[in-house]
Order: sequence, then structure tokens, then C-alpha cells
Amino acid sequence: LLDLVFSELQVLEEERRRKRIQPTWSIGDWKNASPVDRVSSRRRQYGGGWDEVLPFPARVDAEDSSDGTAIKSVTAGVGMILVVASVLAYFTAQRSSAFERLESFPVGWLNIDPAHVIVGGHSNAADFAHQIHIAFSKTVSGVCMFAGAPYHCAVTRFAGDSLIDADGGGARGSVPTCSNCPKGKTLIYDKCKSKPWLVDVGMLPDYPRRVCRNNKMPEHDCLDSVDNLRQKRHRVYLQRGLRDKCYLKGSVANVEALYAQLLDDPGTQIHFNNTLNLPHAIPKPGKYAEAPDYDGPGECIRHTILGGKEVRSREPFEQSNIYQFDQTKFKGYDPWVGWNEFGWLYVPKACQRVPLPVAKDPKVSKKEICDVERDGFASLGPHHTMTTSATSPATSSCSLMVWLQPCGGGHNPRSISFEGFEDLAEKNKFVILTPTLRPNHKCYVKLWHGCHEVARGCWDSYGQTGEDYALKSGAHMRGVGEILHGFLRAADPKYCDS
Repeated sequence: LLDLVFSELQVLEEERRRKRIQPTWSIGDWKNASPVDRVSSRRRQYGGGWDEVLPFPARVDAEDSSDGTAIKSVTAGVGMILVVASVLAYFTAQRSSAFERLESFPVGWLNIDPAHVIVGGHSNAADFAHQIHIAFSKTVSGVCMFAGAPYHCAVTRFAGDSLIDADGGGARGSVPTCSNCPKGKTLIYDKCKSKPWLVDVGMLPDYPRRVCRNNKMPEHDCLDSVDNLRQKRHRVYLQRGLRDKCYLKGSVANVEALYAQLLDDPGTQIHFNNTLNLPHAIPKPGKYAEAPDYDGPGECIRHTILGGKEVRSREPFEQSNIYQFDQTKFKGYDPWVGWNEFGWLYVPKACQRVPLPVAKDPKVSKKEICDVERDGFASLGPHHTMTTSATSPATSSCSLMVWLQPCGGGHNPRSISFEGFEDLAEKNKFVILTPTLRPNHKCYVKLWHGCHEVARGCWDSYGQTGEDYALKSGAHMRGVGEILHGFLRAADPKYCDS
């Protein structure tokens, strides 16, 4: 709530300064409105589309009210909200303090194999995980999509597509970019998951194959070569429940069809489960009576990280293995397009070369860290007190999973969820890296319109942050790429070989 208040005030001040909006409410309307309506400049009404309102006046001048009661009403309403928000923020801060914050990834702390990096997500996060896999195929070798739509599909015009006014209100503004649309026209929002029969799957590979060459873009701003996907190490796990009313039948099958045109051996490299009578959710053991034993996260890990080998049993996660990391230090961090100040990291002890206190200790040399990995803690110098009962150092490298949160998830400790992957991480030896966004309306100032999903804390799979949204240079793609490569540089497996 505190974030909402301050982001709204920032947005409104910027809008007033730029004279982009004018007051839309009379003082009488303002006095009779609830505090929530005063603060919320746009709100989502699920099932009823977008309610496009701008109730918060750009300014309230003293001369607008002869007795000043309107000014007092505004002040009292916002003041009450700030008091409540401050209390909530205090308790959130207390809970947040339970997790150690990393200002940077300690070099040499973890032992990660860069050849085993996968990305995953559910729903909107699955859409974006798909984008990351396609764009960073030199680094990322697998993807787990729990209901998702095809790469660059939302902005691609197919023969059967209907066109709508690009400057219309509501969901019309959610697809501000459109390939091959006439000026002033755009595509229906979410067509690739709500109208999958319109998608011409034969067109889907054209964009990733040609965009860099056609636009003469360097690889570091565009995409890694799609030829990387032909390597056998690339593996794809897809899942959709039969009762999924969000991603309709055919939507995830279109993702499978796209990958079938890009992979050398799709029959082996793709595992698509679309037989479970489940809703729009991640299936977990004991969660649904229709599939009580199916373990979605486990099947994801089995197919991608383990290459088809059996998954080792779950083990309850340890909260002490959860860390926050500072996202503001990375290039690409931009709060105006929704980036949160911190992300999350789950680190099994089996993946640590040395415990974090040792890795962060400036007195401990690189040689000592590498000696610990080889010989154990007894090799540490006398200046550091580390008992032999402490965590055992990593004896072999671990995999990395980049797990993306759904819309608005993970921006505070109450909303973070690793969806059961953390219970698999210790015995199956993989670290979970989770970049995060946060809901805010700042994008309406920077982008002005067409960023409704970004404002809700969703990953951009609609072109709301720019035409390059699905390339490495995209506002969200660049941020995740910088975090991923920064993490891998700190966990370089050659660290102890050089």
C-alpha cells in the first residue's frame, strides 16, 4: 500500500508537470470519493475488462474551493492512507529482515555448471521464460513452461486476425506494438492464448531467424543464434491442464509446434504433458485429486536438468538458504518499467564451495577458498574460525534454475514462492535464481499508455516496453540477462582452475 501511494503521487506529479492530463473530477466528486478511488488511477476488473479511469486530479487549486474543505478532505484521506501504509511497511520490513541481503554475488561462493542453466515460469512468467530461452540460447539450455504462449506471438499479425484501434481504451492498449498492422491499428489482447486457432505456427520461426539480420543488429542486443537450439542439450518441458480456462486448448500446442521447427530431435527434446484434468495451475503431489501423484516441478527437473534420469526425493527446504540480492546494482535496472529493488536466491548447501561468511570475508584469499573446495575447512587459515561441523563444501558442480514469478509475485517476502522447486533443490543439486518485478504505475509516466500488464508487475510479452521487448535489448529481457550473466561470472567454474 505504501508503494502504491508513493508511486501514484510520483506519477500524478509527473503527469501534472508534463500537462498530459487535466482534472477530470469536480471538487464535489472528489469529496464524495472513497480513499481507495482517490489513490487508484487505474484498476483491473477481472472478467469485465479494463476500467479506464483517471480519478485523481492533476492538481487541486485553493481557488477551486471557497471554504477549503476539499483541500482538507484530500489531506485527511491521503494522510490516513499513509498512516496505515506506514504500519504495514514496518511489519513487512521486520519480516524482510529475516533474509540476508546480498549487495553482490560473492565471487567463488558457489560451484555452478554454466552448461546446465534452465528457466521456468507459470502463465505470464512462462511466456517470458520462453522469451529468455529463445533470446539467450547460448547460455540457457532448457525451459519449463506451465501454460504459456509462443514467442513473439502477441504482436504478430496472422491472416485471420481482427484489427482494433490502437489508441482505444482498456485492453485495446495492451498491445501497443503490432507487426504489419496499418497505422493506428493493433491486435486483440491475449489472442495467442484465448484464440490459438488464429495462430499460423508456420510463421512463428520467421522472427527469431530473421530479425537480427534484417535489422543489422549485433548479437548482444538482438538474439543468440537460433542454431544453438539444435544442440541436444536443449530440452523443453511443457504442461497444460485440460480445464485451463486461461490458456485455451491449442495455445501451448503452438509452443510445441514452434520448438518442433527449431530443435533437431523434438521427439526427444520436448516433453509435453497435456493429459491431466487440471485447471490453470502448477500440478504438485497431493494438490489435486485428479492427479494426486503428479509432480510438475519434479517432471520439469527430470526432463531438463537431469536429462530424463529419476528425480531424487524431496527434502524440506531450509529458510536459511533463502537470500535476497540487490537488483539495483545491475545494468538494466529501471523502476519505471517495474523492476523491484531486490530478487531472490535459494542456495542448497550442497552447491556452496564455502559458506557465505567465508566467501564474504575479505581476509580469505582465493587460494584458501579453492583449498576448502579441495581439502575441506581444515585448510582455512588460522585467522578464520570455521568449525568442521559447518556446511560441507561442494564436491561437484550444481545446475542453475532461473524461476520467474507470476504477475506481481516476489516483490516482498509475503509474495515469494518457489512453487516446490526448493524442496527438490538440495538433493538434485540446483540453485534457484529469481529476478522480480513489482506492481506500480510508473510506466504510465515513462510509456504513458499501453503498459497495463507491466503496471500489474507482469513480464512484458506484449511489446508494452517497446518493439524490442522480446530481444536482449528489451527493458525486461536486458535486466534478466544482466542478472543471469552477473551470477554466472561470480560462480565461474574456472575460478579454482586459473
